[in-house]
Amino acid sequence: MVRLTLNQTVLSVPKLFSDRMVIQQGEPVTVWGKAAAGARVTVRISRQVKQSVVTPEGEWLLQLDPLPYGGPHTMQITSDGHMITLSDIYVGEVWVCGGQSNMQWSLARTTNYEVERQAANYPGIRFFNVPITSSDRLEDDFKSGAWSEISPDTAGEATAVGYYFAKLIHETLKVPVGFIHASVGGTEASSWIKRETLESNPELAYLIRRYKKEAVANIDLQEQYNERERLYKQFAEMAAQFEQEMLPSNEMIGAPLMGPAHPRRPGALYNGMIFPIQPYTIKGVLWYQGESDAGRTHLYPELLRALIKEWRSGFRKADLTFLVVQLPGFGHGENWPLLREAQHIVVKETKDTGMVVTLDVGEWGDGHPPNKQPVGERLALLAKATVYGEDIIYEGPTCTSAVSSGDGKVKLSYNGRNSPKTLTGVVKGFEICGEDGDYYKAGAIIINESQIVAFSPRVAEPVGVRYAWAAYPDANVTNRERLPAYPFRMDVTR
Repeated sequence: MVRLTLNQTVLSVPKLFSDRMVIQQGEPVTVWGKAAAGARVTVRISRQVKQSVVTPEGEWLLQLDPLPYGGPHTMQITSDGHMITLSDIYVGEVWVCGGQSNMQWSLARTTNYEVERQAANYPGIRFFNVPITSSDRLEDDFKSGAWSEISPDTAGEATAVGYYFAKLIHETLKVPVGFIHASVGGTEASSWIKRETLESNPELAYLIRRYKKEAVANIDLQEQYNERERLYKQFAEMAAQFEQEMLPSNEMIGAPLMGPAHPRRPGALYNGMIFPIQPYTIKGVLWYQGESDAGRTHLYPELLRALIKEWRSGFRKADLTFLVVQLPGFGHGENWPLLREAQHIVVKETKDTGMVVTLDVGEWGDGHPPNKQPVGERLALLAKATVYGEDIIYEGPTCTSAVSSGDGKVKLSYNGRNSPKTLTGVVKGFEICGEDGDYYKAGAIIINESQIVAFSPRVAEPVGVRYAWAAYPDANVTNRERLPAYPFRMDVTR
């Protein structure tokens, strides 16, 4: 980026507008920034010349006409003797990668990283890592940030899910791909939604009341926590002098206290990390989050609906695509299958959304499965079919109905194009509920390309059936593309 200033007033654009950026092909592209009130701003790129008058508040915004894929381009922005020149710009597909730690997980920490890194020479794939920023106000920009090309030197810094997604889209469409990564480990969905939105929603306002109550309760404890944090940092610095690492701070002094200083308080990450990139023109969002909301699964459908609506409004695109990663297999308990169900409910009822199943790539004792390649590639497969119009099978079998045959068996119907199969010969993962309300393990037989019959000798009159209903389920139904079947629970009809 080159800046040329001929007088005292500063012309500026957000950090997201920088050298090596990728802008969305085939759609009007929004460009914005700041300059002297009343001045005229001119943007030039690829034979286009667009102008905007700066508002009394010192802000300007304009739209470029749709551009075809390609590059490199140079963008020149001028106003009252100031000039900003952005170079090595490509036009292609742009996606935002959001969520918590499994989206934040970098390629450098994944399975087969060294082999992948050595081959990661993709000048047509670029990424922007949004700095982790919490704020109680809507921020205009970040303190730092720049676009990077995917190369052996930089690939390890990219979100692994975003990398594998972009790689397959790039190889398939033969166009540049950019992904903007904005995720933070351990975050609840409420951190990524405006606080005002939560307060105005009758179902979600409780989260703000809870936050305020905890913040007040922690006022007296915060000083003690700050002192512990100071002592921890001193000891960590001593360890570094001996070239040793220290245990994570949360293991020694506990998690940060909820309150005005908590990095993951409601609304804070939307303000600091999402608002500054809006309304950048993007194709869609990849969303991998939910682990931290597993304790409030009853609220999650409304949280996800609110988040999708909020982001679509901010990016000024009512049909903005949201592709959701359903939680992988992990641990034990009832919360994770309920959270997966909540994710599926929202996706089924919300237009321009989709979901990928990742039960088979989870690990019982690790909530951060290191094999992120199937996750990114399944998201790309979903996008290729539902966004880019490719006629392919992109999801696993989906059960559409459960009917009692009258002799204790349950006939399960599946969408025919995704014929259920199993790689081991023994169908696993089904349970049938009797009139006593308890579920019992059931055997199952794949009858044809659209039907499975399940049966439990312990249930004479089935009233319910479920599949893969566990935090870490032993379930193995897929289709011929080896995409796992959707977990579900449903009533049995007669």
